[in-house]
Amino acid sequence: MPHGVLFRGGEEKKIRQLFIEEDNLEAVIGLPPQLFYGTGIPACILVMRPRGAKPKATQGKVLFINADAEFQAGRAQNSLRPEHIEKIVSAYQDFTTNADYPGIPGYAAVVTQQQLADYEYNCNIRRYADNTPPPEPQDVRSHLLGGVPKSEVDAKQELFTSHGFDPMTLLQRRVG
Repeated sequence: MPHGVLFRGGEEKKIRQLFIEEDNLEAVIGLPPQLFYGTGIPACILVMRPRGAKPKATQGKVLFINADAEFQAGRAQNSLRPEHIEKIVSAYQDFTTNADYPGIPGYAAVVTQQQLADYEYNCNIRRYADNTPPPEPQDVRSHLLGGVPKSEVDAKQELFTSHGFDPMTLLQRRVG
């Protein structure tokens, strides 16, 4: 399905609400863009089960898997490699076999029916399993005056030490 079915309002929202309240929706798996020939949009898989058919451990819950970064880029079409498929399947199986499965941060999340109701049945995958990298911190002083931010030097201090390199000594020689 296209991702729009996960968050659009109107009749689609009513259908999602019914699936969730009837406990038919077991998992939502987000796939990467350009996976299917002729379309560049990302797709998703909705794993559904008849009412009462979900394992006891997963009843009242929905698993969200954000696999949109799991692909091998191709010229006209992307593809899933065996390791990408294995990661998706493993996350899904961990949910279906483990009552205490919390998910994998940024990749998979278990969400209760109540949480979905609180968000008005919005099933946008990134709301629950967001794999976007954190923003890169900016050092305005370094941008204005030049040089490498001290925080970056401090972050790599262990690497410098392992190679017998002390950037502060070089800085003192240069200034002095």
